[in-house]
Amino acid sequence: MDSKKKMFYSVDMDPHFIAVNIIALLYALKRFDEKRKFKFPQKLSSLIYFINAEDNVSLFKLKLDKEYKLKLLDYERLNNIFLKSKIIEPQINRVLNTLNDKGYICTCYNNNELSIYLNKKKCKFICEEIFSDLIKNTIEIQKIYIKISSVQYETYYSKLFKGIEYNE
Repeated sequence: MDSKKKMFYSVDMDPHFIAVNIIALLYALKRFDEKRKFKFPQKLSSLIYFINAEDNVSLFKLKLDKEYKLKLLDYERLNNIFLKSKIIEPQINRVLNTLNDKGYICTCYNNNELSIYLNKKKCKFICEEIFSDLIKNTIEIQKIYIKISSVQYETYYSKLFKGIEYNE
């Protein structure tokens, strides 16, 4: 890879990075069948950023704490996650389609709502030691926001990104 290509490469846009994060997240949340599906996968774009760093998990917790007043730096970090998540949304959709086509995840529609779950038979390769940080951070987020797997997309975004308003 020449130096120009290295300068423009972003791990955030890497399909393998996104796929690993999606699989680890669904695994940690134990989304293995249609009864325990992950609703509104649009939430994945920001969740990937939250589960990749303990600092971001802490920010997630602070944002949902009604007693805590966010500092300017917290808002800047939240804004950064918001913007990055919007940028990778198309890539997330492509990765979800590929994972579905390859049988790693299953999709289902109910009342025009997309839900996904992990095909556990196909994902036997998951090693908890390798994914330990992602799994730990995902479980921590689930403790903070118990309904993370089922909450509607709009509710999730209004709770986390309220005050960060951009016209799409």
